[in-house]
Amino acid sequence: MNIDFQCECGQQLSALGHQVGELIDCPVCNQLVQVPPRPGVKQEPEEEPQGSVERRDVPRLSRAPACKRCKSRLVPSQTKEDSPVGNILGRSIFVVGLVVTLSWFFGSGFFMLLLGLLLMIGGVAVIVGLRETKMTMACPKCHPVLKTKNMLGAR
Repeated sequence: MNIDFQCECGQQLSALGHQVGELIDCPVCNQLVQVPPRPGVKQEPEEEPQGSVERRDVPRLSRAPACKRCKSRLVPSQTKEDSPVGNILGRSIFVVGLVVTLSWFFGSGFFMLLLGLLLMIGGVAVIVGLRETKMTMACPKCHPVLKTKNMLGAR
């Protein structure tokens, strides 16, 4: 689950849930910003194990990969992609609906036309309804969603 918050420069930032307390780069002002806890969630202090060495209260530094084109930091973003199962199932239902609708032209009743149209609409609804949300990294300056790993700058 993403945590949305704002940098001091006014840029809207987003971080993943496991990054609470970490420092991330703002893509606009390049300042390090600490990821706040989710609103409404109380942070319980962690107990130190017995006999442990002194623990530092320095937040971990989380650096996002850089874009190879413009060298700015990539930010996490969500995209919707078609599910292979939903795509095959939805297209199959659509084709059956199309065949039933076309049978109306060869003398079947008005009921077959309605049934075919409903099946076609149902097939499209299955394709859209079974889409999956994927997390990707996107460059705020170049704007297209960068899906391939060769577009991520290694640091």
